[in-house]
Amino acid sequence: MSASDSGTLTLGLPPSLCLRFALPIVMAVQRQLPGVRLHVVEALGHTLRNAVNRGEVDLGLVFLGGQLQAGDWERVLTDRLFFVTAKASLSHQPMHQGPVNPPSEISLEEALMQPLALPAPEDSLRECVDGAARNQGLTPSFVYQVQSVGMTLSLVEAGLASTFVPISVVHANAQRENLAVMRIHSPALLRDLVWIESTQEARMVLRRKVKQVVQSAMAELASDPVFKGAYLF
Repeated sequence: MSASDSGTLTLGLPPSLCLRFALPIVMAVQRQLPGVRLHVVEALGHTLRNAVNRGEVDLGLVFLGGQLQAGDWERVLTDRLFFVTAKASLSHQPMHQGPVNPPSEISLEEALMQPLALPAPEDSLRECVDGAARNQGLTPSFVYQVQSVGMTLSLVEAGLASTFVPISVVHANAQRENLAVMRIHSPALLRDLVWIESTQEARMVLRRKVKQVVQSAMAELASDPVFKGAYLF
């Protein structure tokens, strides 16, 4: 084992990635780079960017919102967001067949017109929604600002608001039977996942090797049929 295959490295991941990818990433690094001691930090994207700039985190994966351009970053994948609302609320709309058989798709314009519960403006998901709304010439109705996925989905279940979430949140909350999940079209609501990393030359080779293992592990997991169409490479 060479010196470049060993050492301690801190990897930052946003909460939605930790739900499905953190454990497979740790296991893949342990298996392929047994000399690496991987520390995983979970935080929101803007927090991870600051931590990388301060040298507290060696590598990070963050979702781009409306203020950052994908061309300036090393893209890993594109994440498709889904619209989530209460099944009961659909039964009051004549165009739908009721909570037993909710529609599988919704247009972005129609989704943005619903009362919404979303995180704070600096969150990448919120930035993505804000940017999409500007492109559509719409002003969304943000009824609740909540920095908690669990609380947001409780508001949705109660019929007080709707929201947008990535596929990892959909699967992690599959037991919530009162939620209707819809694919967004015309256009789809997408955001890019990109690498951020320290500019320090120390451990540069190690960072590159860990990135390769992480990307391979994510691609393998994302190929699972349950994620079909949710991640674009």
